[in-house]
Amino acid sequence: MQNSFISKLPLYDQIAYLVVGAIGIILIVFDIYLYRPISIWPLITIETIIVWLVMAYFMGHVIQGLANIMIKIKLFKEDKGNFSEYDQVILKKVATYFDLESSSHNEIYLQAQFLSYAKDITGQISSFNAYYSLYRGWFVIFIINTIFLAATIIINWYDILTIIYFLISCLLSTILFNRSKRFYSYLRHKTLQNFLLLQKLGEI
Repeated sequence: MQNSFISKLPLYDQIAYLVVGAIGIILIVFDIYLYRPISIWPLITIETIIVWLVMAYFMGHVIQGLANIMIKIKLFKEDKGNFSEYDQVILKKVATYFDLESSSHNEIYLQAQFLSYAKDITGQISSFNAYYSLYRGWFVIFIINTIFLAATIIINWYDILTIIYFLISCLLSTILFNRSKRFYSYLRHKTLQNFLLLQKLGEI
């Protein structure tokens, strides 16, 4: 039973949660230290490493949850409905296979995604999804950090170091958001290509 459960947890996804949470904790500690210069950096030892890994993993889930909320209330938008003409041709084949001709492109794509995950022999779909989650999580961390720094600049407008830090955070937010969009594009393309391959090989 335990082995069955563990095998259903994609390794790439779990690492993404862990790394996102770790960066989130590091940024929080850095911000506190920057504005309250006291020795608060927690000691990481062999005895405490498991605790910090658990905290980073938990923080990663919290950050991904925040990303979903931010998308839902439209604080930022992920354009997941913009399918190319080539993608739409494959989506028609998916719709025919699943008898979903009257469904939207997103609904049809989800069916192809479920099937591709179930038959992801190379692991590329899982890895692209993990990278997408990783960059999206980092984007959320830095956009929240940017908002925090903007508020700090209003209060301490004369602090040049804060302004530089703010600009770096803005730049990283932009880069990470674009990376998350790119890897979602990779994920979608590979998912649809995988459907075609499975169909040609007679696997479905």
